[in-house]
Formats: sequence, C-alpha cells, structure tokens
Amino acid sequence: MTRALIIVESCFGNTRAIADSVAAGLIDGGVDAQVIDVDEAPSCLPADLDLLILGAPTHNRGLPTVATRSKARAQAGSGATSPGISEWLGDAEVPAALSVAAFDTVISKGWLSGSAAKAIAKALRRHQGRKTASVKSFVVTATKGPAGRRPGDRRPQLGTRARGLGKDRIATGAPATTTAHRIIERKHSNMTATNQDKSARQQLSGRSIAGACLAVCGLLVVIWGATLEPVDVTDPGFMSFAVSGLVIVGAGACLATALPRAARVTLIWLATLAAMHYLFIIGMAVIVSLMSCVMIGGIAAWLSIRILR
Repeated sequence: MTRALIIVESCFGNTRAIADSVAAGLIDGGVDAQVIDVDEAPSCLPADLDLLILGAPTHNRGLPTVATRSKARAQAGSGATSPGISEWLGDAEVPAALSVAAFDTVISKGWLSGSAAKAIAKALRRHQGRKTASVKSFVVTATKGPAGRRPGDRRPQLGTRARGLGKDRIATGAPATTTAHRIIERKHSNMTATNQDKSARQQLSGRSIAGACLAVCGLLVVIWGATLEPVDVTDPGFMSFAVSGLVIVGAGACLATALPRAARVTLIWLATLAAMHYLFIIGMAVIVSLMSCVMIGGIAAWLSIRILR
C-alpha cells in the first residue's frame, strides 16, 4: 500500500484542517495517510514512505518565522511555542527520490500575498541539494471571516480547483479530494500545480476603488488633451496627453482587481502600444526608441503574466 505522511504547521487551525481533508481524500483513494504536527515530526523519515506533503500558513510572503509565529499564536490565544516547517527542513533529511508536495494557506489572494508552498520548495532545494523540479505545490486560499470575529475563528474558503490536477476539490470536513493521490501517480512529471481562488464573486476593495479613480483620472487627461490639441495619433502634442492618460488608466487597471483579468490586460497593452507609438513619432534616435520599447514591452508582459496567473 502507498504510504503518505503529511507534516503541517498551523497557528489558527486552518492549515491543519486542509491537511486533514487531504489525508481523508488520500485514504479514500487507498493510500495509508497520516497527519502529524511539525513539532512531532521525525527528522529521519520512514524508509517505506512514498509521498511527503508539507503544509504551512503564509507569513510575510513566505514561511513563518519565530517572530511571525509568536505573533500569530498570541492572536490565537495560545502561548505555546514550537519549531515550524522552516526549522524542520533545516534538520530533516529528505531523500532525493521521495516525491514531495507542498501546500499553504493565505489570507489575501492578491499577487503580492506570496506563498509558503513556494518557500518550502526553495528550502528543500537549498537544504537538501535538490536540482530537479520534483517539488510540486498547490495553494489553498483562505479568506478573512466576518467583521468582529477573532483571528482564530477564520475558516478557509475552499472548494477551489487544482489547475492541472483535474477537477478534484478540497473541502474542509468533506474528504472529497484525491489531489495528492494524483501527485503520486504523476510523481515523475515536472508539473507544478497552483490552486488559486478563482471565485467569481469579486469584492470591491480599497485597492480597486483607488484603481478606478486612477482610471477615471487617466480618461480625463485624454479628454483634456483632445480639447487642447487636434485629435491626431501622428501629432506628438495630442499623443503626449493620450499616452499619459492611458498609462494612468493602465496603472489603475493593475490595482482594480474587481475588473475581469482580460480587461485589465487589454488596458495595460493599450497603454503600452500607445507609448511605443509615441516613442517613434517624437523624433528620438531609432536605437533609443527600440531599447525603450523593449523595456516597456517587458514590463507590460510581466504585469500581464502576474494578472493572468
């Protein structure tokens, strides 16, 4: 029988709930799965282990540290201190042939939230000398609970799909996932699965409001330019207003997470193409214009990839 070990670090209980659900799904799939807290995890893993799963909450875009762990436990009302996944990885020996998966929980779902799962993969490569992309990760996004609830009362908003691992779902209290079992079946592949919250319900946040305000200001700049200069895309006078306004609109699109991703990317590339066109009509040296276009296009491509992930 395939044997799996899930080592988890949890401060409020959310990450432990995910680990229990993953274990339940593995057991349903015929896998001998066991969940243990990181402070009870052995530094020497069993020789007959087929899959190791590591889970931790995301703190400051990465793995919890002593400081962040202490702060979280204080908020949860627990004074107990224990080592975390980071410390365990520094002491444990993980065989290079062992298939490893990593997951994390995050409070926010923006691209600035970071991922403890990715930090686990990096730590394994650093401490264990892994040179292959054999570490796979999936991220489960948790959201803040209703106002007035204690941090310890937060519950993860689950039911999300692991992209690239089929349509299996993870649900707290409902052992309906075989995601980790599929990782065992595909342990020789180099696929990395990221499970981000793709909920269709968008909440209007302060960042989205700021982005909308920037977009409106950008449109007003374009309109202002149209009243001062003839509307002509070959005229540097009008294009200086148009490019400035479109760049402001693109910046607003980066912040407005409530907008559809396709619309945000379209606005970014509209501003990029306008800026590239402007560089060639203002009479700069061709080589300078080309270098500037490469830089602008690279930034636009980077932003687009971040938004579409």
